[in-house]
Amino acid sequence: KLILLDSLLQEVEMRKSEVKRLIPFSLLLVICFTIIMKDQTINMFRNLDDRLENAEAFSLFDKVSHTSQKKSFDDPFRPSTENHKTKSDHEEVILSKKDTNNSSKDYSPSTTRQVQSSAKNTATHQVFHAKRINSTTSQKVLKARKVSKKSPASKPKKSLIKRRRPAAFNKNAVYVSKLERLVFGQLDQVGDVKSPVTGAVNVGTIIVNPKKTDQLDPWFENKTKKSFGMIFDRASATVPLHFVLVTDEFSRQQAGRLIVSIISKRLTLTVIQNVYKKKLTGLPSLYFSLVDYQQIKAKKPKFVDGFRGLNGTDPGGKYNQDFFFIAPLYHLAFTSLQRLIVIDCQDLEFHTDISELEAQFYHFKSKNILGVGLDLSPHYWEHLKKYRETHPGTEIGEAGRFQGFNTGVVLYDFERMRKSEEYNRYLEPGMMLKLMETYIYTPLLAEQDWFTNLGFLHPNLFYVLPCVYNAQTTIEYMREDLVDIFDDYHFCDKFQNLKIVHYNGCGSEPINCGHGGDPEKHKTKKYKDGMYIPPNIVVEGLDWMFFEKIRKGEIKFNFHR
Repeated sequence: KLILLDSLLQEVEMRKSEVKRLIPFSLLLVICFTIIMKDQTINMFRNLDDRLENAEAFSLFDKVSHTSQKKSFDDPFRPSTENHKTKSDHEEVILSKKDTNNSSKDYSPSTTRQVQSSAKNTATHQVFHAKRINSTTSQKVLKARKVSKKSPASKPKKSLIKRRRPAAFNKNAVYVSKLERLVFGQLDQVGDVKSPVTGAVNVGTIIVNPKKTDQLDPWFENKTKKSFGMIFDRASATVPLHFVLVTDEFSRQQAGRLIVSIISKRLTLTVIQNVYKKKLTGLPSLYFSLVDYQQIKAKKPKFVDGFRGLNGTDPGGKYNQDFFFIAPLYHLAFTSLQRLIVIDCQDLEFHTDISELEAQFYHFKSKNILGVGLDLSPHYWEHLKKYRETHPGTEIGEAGRFQGFNTGVVLYDFERMRKSEEYNRYLEPGMMLKLMETYIYTPLLAEQDWFTNLGFLHPNLFYVLPCVYNAQTTIEYMREDLVDIFDDYHFCDKFQNLKIVHYNGCGSEPINCGHGGDPEKHKTKKYKDGMYIPPNIVVEGLDWMFFEKIRKGEIKFNFHR
């Protein structure tokens, strides 16, 4: 019950210095009471919607009366009755709310509040009339009518004042049912998942709790929230996003509630900032599907079991789970989807609109069925030593097109994949085994190794995604014996030009990668030029042994105010 409340209170705590009116506090009281006393978080948005409309109504009232009205401490929605100057016209403002939900006709009694004021040679009467409806309705229309009368003989002059509600308010009701499905972890049949509207970008990711604990790992949660937060920060408000969350029966509610916490925090922030007219881009139209990865595995269980049996990591290692081996089968499971962009959910940093990835599909050549970026390290060069010894002069493993793939971001054209006999024959257990044995190395990275080997053998099936859309930061292989070739594999572009940064491996800080000895022997030219240090951690004088020298006392410094 308290998922949304926690996000809201955190946001308000950070912004309490900005609060200058009592209305937001009234909103908080209503929301807190609703969440605590009701089982369905849906009521939070409905009460919030009602209160915000009242806030808007009084904001309009203040503009019509041309004065700054003080609100009573007992009732923050009640205008003060102090005298003020107005125009000589008799002004009447009527605000009415009409329920657009045909399923409910239960209206609450209307209330009328009047503010009387006097000025020299004029008599001004203002009447504020608001019809309030039941809080279970989600969409209402505000109308204001201003009537001016100069003399009994003249016809009354009418003008209609319309105030458009911010888009964020209008979308709240739409999000309610979607978030409710996520909270309860309602699963969809994988074959029924389809693009919800024309032009939607379909984005898939895996959220599974393999340890089956009561909660998702806090580190994983925080990283996922950061990654999704950046997606929403940079997403176009006009391009619908459809998130396909691959999970399992045990993790479905945990996965759903994680996404709910992210969305609700963003909605809360949008609402509060719109009250104060802060410019914050609203969320695009969002759609969600939850699917059980076991349904995907069921399309080719022998493929998954056989492939997983080749895994060279320890039994308790990261990639010793079935869901790391199902990616080659997506096209067989998502039979109602044409395309899907699959991303790592926890270690990607978005600096661009995710819909840019959708545009990359149009760069596919006629035989391309998948789009995937290169692995920006000599990882496969290292593991292909035996193959290169038996195949002198081969391009396999060399820097460039054949240096291997990284599956942190993958574009799947399911229609083409389903039609490709060349691709699908390697999903049979015998052909899969042959493919994985061709290059004489032990698979360590699950589906990434399968795609890489297939890309070595049939490069025409793959579109190489520009490195700026999957710029990995790990410098695990920047060491003395590879210092002459590392830059050829790793360097993509300057950090400010990268669109999606992939913080994988041991990261971009050399101190985390465990290379011993003289640090100068491990540094490449690009590293010395500062190309591999993210701008947010650049510190003058920070080098390979900076912290070690501090520990040994070789560097001493004082902090000055």
